[in-house]
Amino acid sequence: MNKKINKILNIYLFIFIVILFSLSGCKDRLQGLQYEKIKADHEIFVNDVSSYFIINSKPVLEKNDINQKFSITIFSNIITGTKRYFNYYQIDYQTDENIINQYYHIFESDAKKRNYAQNFFPYNYIEGNYLSKIDVLFNYEYMIGEQKTVADLKYSEEMFTLNVDEITTKDFVDRLDNFDINLICIHKNTEDFNRFKLNIYFNELEENSHIDFQSWIVTKDKKIYPFYGIYHYQINNGDFISIGDQTIERIIDFDSIYCKVKYYNNNESEPSEYLYKTNIIIKEE
Repeated sequence: MNKKINKILNIYLFIFIVILFSLSGCKDRLQGLQYEKIKADHEIFVNDVSSYFIINSKPVLEKNDINQKFSITIFSNIITGTKRYFNYYQIDYQTDENIINQYYHIFESDAKKRNYAQNFFPYNYIEGNYLSKIDVLFNYEYMIGEQKTVADLKYSEEMFTLNVDEITTKDFVDRLDNFDINLICIHKNTEDFNRFKLNIYFNELEENSHIDFQSWIVTKDKKIYPFYGIYHYQINNGDFISIGDQTIERIIDFDSIYCKVKYYNNNESEPSEYLYKTNIIIKEE
């Protein structure tokens, strides 16, 4: 009987030791986590890291109702020094109903990358009508000679909005001097949806600057749906070229696209704002 009890006790002791070692390993791995809400300003330009995010939104027809889905992709690139590594990043994203969500990621030793992009929030619904604010934190490191730098990048962006009154009262133009906004819309006869691609070309803009960009699709009956959103895009990245297509069901009655652009330059105290509108022309293939 005593041998049986000792055997059971030894098993429990073994399980306890395994759990203890596991927790010890977890503690080391979780040291980089930061659970506090990010406190960040609206940074204009960062010399050693270029980071931006894209919000893709699209109307979705479900049971005769049109609902909105959102997707968020974060990009970051260390552009200074050598042995460039990301260690950790965190995103706090907020809706118009003041619902705040958080996403974080720790880079494993075998997955550290100089350039980083992740669609951490695939197309999904949110609690509210639109995303209202996003705060970003990256922890990174690099070497210059024998000198190692470890730093945080923090920035905050508030999303633009558009209402029906603005469509009629504000002066949206069909041409901009500093930007060529090219929206390509293609419909293939074998598909029930349209494919969209957005390209933005910059003309004589300072490299130590960035743009915030938001577009909306407006239907013939003046319903407004957020579409492409690009925030904290540093001009030194070069022209913005869509990587892939965005698809929207063909049954939705498109009419035009409205855009707001804010250009932030370190040499200027106030941003420049641009309002742009173009009709959506669908090319058949």
